[in-house]
Amino acid sequence: MVSLPIRLGYKYFRSKKGGLISLTSGIAIAALAIAVSALIIVTSVMNGLEKELQDRILGVVPHVLIHSDKPINDYENLVDKLENEGIQFNQAKGWLNITPEGRGIMLTGIDSSKEQDMSILPDFIIAGSLDSINNGNNIVIGNWLASFLGVSLGDTITITTTNIRTTLIGSFPRSINLTVSGIFELKAELDQSLVITSHQLAQIIDNKKDATQSIRVKVNDLFEAQAIANELSFNLTSEKQYFVGSSWKRTHGTLFRAVQMEKLITSLLLFLIVIVASFIILSTVIMTVIIKE
Repeated sequence: MVSLPIRLGYKYFRSKKGGLISLTSGIAIAALAIAVSALIIVTSVMNGLEKELQDRILGVVPHVLIHSDKPINDYENLVDKLENEGIQFNQAKGWLNITPEGRGIMLTGIDSSKEQDMSILPDFIIAGSLDSINNGNNIVIGNWLASFLGVSLGDTITITTTNIRTTLIGSFPRSINLTVSGIFELKAELDQSLVITSHQLAQIIDNKKDATQSIRVKVNDLFEAQAIANELSFNLTSEKQYFVGSSWKRTHGTLFRAVQMEKLITSLLLFLIVIVASFIILSTVIMTVIIKE
């Protein structure tokens, strides 16, 4: 036996002229269906965008960066300490450089043999190889940057560093010719600025000899990165050297906060659309009941 609510709903749902559905009821239901569908689809897209940004950017950007006010000479021992604590590691260094076309880049020295455990970069090499940076003055650059410069594998580019070189004829920035041996494509902002080379070559370019500029640490919980950075810097600090820890929130936290804010505002607007659709159904039901009376 059909329950009373279903019978009443079917009664007011049908057209007075005997049709399957009344025009006002159909419009009200369609409006609510469209509003709910828009809410689900747009929210899913925003969640997917945030997840994709997290995978592509935070998969390469250092989760935690341990650096000091002076070059880190015993970085290998520090890396061993981090390894004993169960934290994946790599050493990295970077500074802002200017290409011949005036493009600012971040040159980072890595250990290619450990990069597979540190980031997703080896999985997004579209030309050449990451291990090629260990041979000569080779670098790996992003696909966007390669297109901007008009270079491909085997081409040479000149990078001007921020280091000032003083000679008898004056002082000028130090420049070095590097060969493109690999191209990666993350389809993120890092394609425009990140340039990878070997840690040994980065030491030579930055005049660090056997020292390093910073130590890169990978953590499992991204949202605890800053707390881990503070703890590691505190444990590593000694009377000889002071260490400071920073996390991805300092370099890319603004981007993810902007995405979260955009997602919140979009969800709010779509929720208002659902409310409007609900009022349409409510007004339709009230009008139908009045007419049926």
